[in-house]
Amino acid sequence: MRSKILLIAGGLMIFGFLGFGWLTSAQSDGFKYPDISKGRGLGAKGAEEFGKLSSELRILLAQYRDATDGETGRLSFSSVQLEEIFGIDAAEDQPSVSLAVTIDPKADPDRVGKAGMKIYLREENVLYGKARVIDLGQIEKVAGVVKVTAVKAARTPRLPRKKRSPLLMKDFTVEDSRGGSAEKLPANQFDKGNLSGKNVIIGIIDTGIDWRHPDFIKSDGTSRILAIWDFFDDSYRTSGGRIGSKPPTLGPGGEQLDGTVYTNAQINAALRGAGEVNSSDNSGHGTSVAGTAAGNGRASDGKYAGVAPEADLLIFKTSDCDRSSSAYIYGAYWMISTARSRKKPIAINISFGAQLSAHDGNEVEEEYLNNNSGKGFPGIVYTVSAGNEGRYNLHSAGRFGPKKAGQLDQISRPLSVTISSEKTEGKGSLLLGLFDTRDDWGVLIESKIANGWTDGGGRPISFYIYKHRGEIKYLLSDGLVKPDWFDAFARDIISGSETIKTKDLLHLKLPPGSYQLTGFGATENVVNGNFDFYAPSYDEVDFGVGTVKTEMIGTPGNAEKVITVGAYYFRPNWPNIEGTETVFNLPLGEIADYSSPGGRRRSDGVVKPDIAAPGSFTISPLAGTTGPESRTCGGDNMGAQSGTRYLAANGQYISWEGTSAAAPFTAGVIALMLEKNPTLNSEEIKEILIKTAKTGGTVGAVPNPQWGWGMLDPVAAIRRTPGTGRK
Repeated sequence: MRSKILLIAGGLMIFGFLGFGWLTSAQSDGFKYPDISKGRGLGAKGAEEFGKLSSELRILLAQYRDATDGETGRLSFSSVQLEEIFGIDAAEDQPSVSLAVTIDPKADPDRVGKAGMKIYLREENVLYGKARVIDLGQIEKVAGVVKVTAVKAARTPRLPRKKRSPLLMKDFTVEDSRGGSAEKLPANQFDKGNLSGKNVIIGIIDTGIDWRHPDFIKSDGTSRILAIWDFFDDSYRTSGGRIGSKPPTLGPGGEQLDGTVYTNAQINAALRGAGEVNSSDNSGHGTSVAGTAAGNGRASDGKYAGVAPEADLLIFKTSDCDRSSSAYIYGAYWMISTARSRKKPIAINISFGAQLSAHDGNEVEEEYLNNNSGKGFPGIVYTVSAGNEGRYNLHSAGRFGPKKAGQLDQISRPLSVTISSEKTEGKGSLLLGLFDTRDDWGVLIESKIANGWTDGGGRPISFYIYKHRGEIKYLLSDGLVKPDWFDAFARDIISGSETIKTKDLLHLKLPPGSYQLTGFGATENVVNGNFDFYAPSYDEVDFGVGTVKTEMIGTPGNAEKVITVGAYYFRPNWPNIEGTETVFNLPLGEIADYSSPGGRRRSDGVVKPDIAAPGSFTISPLAGTTGPESRTCGGDNMGAQSGTRYLAANGQYISWEGTSAAAPFTAGVIALMLEKNPTLNSEEIKEILIKTAKTGGTVGAVPNPQWGWGMLDPVAAIRRTPGTGRK
């Protein structure tokens, strides 16, 4: 290998390796700085049309108002993105979207309602509700409206075990571990110190629950479920009030929400065959989540009991098969109100999330959770799954310096990205770029292969987007012939940009193909230079060069005051219903490769995830509607996805994995802590979990992006929990 070298004062400086081509980014890529004086923009930020709408809502409104979906280069959401981000069925002509509208304290909320918004909840100066997409322009024009933001939907994550198959199957005879068996006690069973979750409520916001499963029924035949609110079940309305109960209204002046509520008495009547409950868990995810936290193990003689087997349950069904909803904040409000009315503490589990966010905890849903937990909210704790995207290349990042003499890193090293045609229905995907508001930043976007996205002369498109003196501008690369659609496309990007606190958000819609993104300092005014790009889904986008496996926690897991949970490997085998043993060659005690990594955030120093808990493999109740031959959710359900080798013992339990399992395990531990001291708030609970977490060994030094502050130690956490009246 040949190299160029320079001796300086007895030291060695390497300029470059000719064999490997290592050079500084400015030398290696032929980057040409744009003449920023030639760029075009829309004027000062906030002056554009619909400037009070968040960037996602401006894009959404344009898509339905102007029918831009599918036009070359125009910003729009695919049908998958519409469902997963907003809960919108692409087949709807006039869909509605969930909103949070910030108003001036003196403004009249009724005027917002008259402009087309159904208001379900008001908390201080924020109105939560929904409106038709085409009415967004009217709503933002109401006097006193400050900001209109989308409350994004979030669906349950795809289970990582779909990518796995057992490494070994063999004949197996299992003895009861309580009788001195050779079967090792798994990490999710521990000394609970005579605690069981009694007089504590565990709230499950998920895909519903199999209320008939024995693990949710007491020995006297009555249900442990205090109530089910099924947001997708319209039985109360369609039956004229004969079936179920009226869905709640939240706070004074709130409109009635959707769905049907089933009370404990109504569930008990249905168990006796004397009533009707039409709510079901078609996915099975919610049932397994609830069982992990609080199943009593009646279907397994206690062997597969959850962590808090005597806790009461509240269920809010916010997702059903391919339908997702942003209504989980209403479910959380309802659960807290119910717990307060019963004078009981509550641990609320949220085992889902979404990736299209700034990952800084400032999404409106995350602010809602923060505003309803912590100091001043005793006995209210949220647990949230970190996400199952750890294997995927969803996040890319770089850094550039200021444009000035002697600065060799004026541009970043290039980032590569590939966008799937198949997964995006041929329409491309929407990337989210994040830049520091203090910087004059820029990014060069270059199409690297022939994908039909060309200039007027048939050459691949290459262009700049940059910020200078507070204005975002665009410029086509030198030598290209501007296509007819380019100005409208670039104006869409600028209109779809937004500043939130310390970050400039850039939404960049690119058609299927391969691209190179290069960040640069537009002027000498660069304070930070760090920038990030996120993909909305691992199905659609794959970052290659420049991929960073940090800050990938799904929303709402980035909220500071919730307890965000990663997953680790803990159970390698179990007896299945085929009469054999399912065995995996797992690195026990190590972080699961699917567990979404986080880290210490650059913006505020908050560490996510907070903790890691047992995730692979958890054995939990299987919903009766989701056996191996089930076709609910088109066969995309827990049992049918898994097959018989994942079904345990008598077929009423399923072995599964994910941060969706680790989070409710943690919720169960917290329920035991709240049984011991129901006055603790989420910040006090989190402090105990962190101080008692296991470190070293497979965990390493903490905090770190995979484990947060370490491995959850439930025994130590319970012992550290002070009794009532002691801190």
